[in-house]
Amino acid sequence: MKISVQEVDRIIRTRSVAAPTRPTRIDLSEKPVMTHGQSAEASVEISSRAQEIQQAKKAVEALPDVREELVEALRARIESGNYQVSGEEIADLMIRRAYADRIR
Repeated sequence: MKISVQEVDRIIRTRSVAAPTRPTRIDLSEKPVMTHGQSAEASVEISSRAQEIQQAKKAVEALPDVREELVEALRARIESGNYQVSGEEIADLMIRRAYADRIR
């Protein structure tokens, strides 16, 4: 399943993904004082962009692979004869999809 940048943006908007919080900065210039048997704690700082990507990935993973309601609506339109698509529209969408896949 390929997901375009626009699809990720749409998911972020529709899923109301919370804005990432700013990571806390840690002053590494101070050395911790340790007694026998203690160890210094390690910490990791994740950038706001990485947090945003993680949230978008979780939102995408939560979506079903097939949107049944959309499939059923299209199936009903096809069966009733109300679904008309021109060859020009199909060609335009194919070119757009190919272009979007190349720039990612």
